[in-house]
Amino acid sequence: MTVDLGQATLVAALVAAIASIFTLVINIRAASSAEMRLAHRQALEKYVHELSGAIHSTIATANILTKAKTEPALQNWRDRADEAQAKLKELRILLRYQLWGITDAIGTLSRLPDWVENSRRFPEHSQKVFSKGRALGRHIDIAIRNSYLQGRRPTWLECIKVNYAARQLETTYAKFRADPTLRTKEVETEDPIVD
Repeated sequence: MTVDLGQATLVAALVAAIASIFTLVINIRAASSAEMRLAHRQALEKYVHELSGAIHSTIATANILTKAKTEPALQNWRDRADEAQAKLKELRILLRYQLWGITDAIGTLSRLPDWVENSRRFPEHSQKVFSKGRALGRHIDIAIRNSYLQGRRPTWLECIKVNYAARQLETTYAKFRADPTLRTKEVETEDPIVD
């Protein structure tokens, strides 16, 4: 089979047209994707500094609550923890769609200072709760940083890691609350009633 000059020209034009259409589709898709990434990044940009500060403050105040010795110092750090928790809860609602998949874990992290304070009389348990909370905060930080830098919501793998860390924190605190031996220690440490 021989191909004449007209057929060869037609095939070459067809290949060039297909390549042009393919390039056009790729360029449109890339431009659309770039716009989406930019829009996501801009939506996060307004709050990312406040969010990172609230996460850090929540974890830091929880850590200090495990170590505070005097009632005035404890009250001071309680007040700071309340501020950090309130800010974290507020930002969680504002960023629900940009950080879809990890906002429930951010809510769990906001409870860390309260949970640490509830377990404070039992330093071993308090430290376990804090350790799990710190790990959760680290995973949330990584997911938010990647979301901002790459201009997309957290990936499914990041969501799994964050939510697993949140479950670990919840489970650790639930085990502390359910431990019957701590209730007897609690009763023993209270002042006896004098008639």
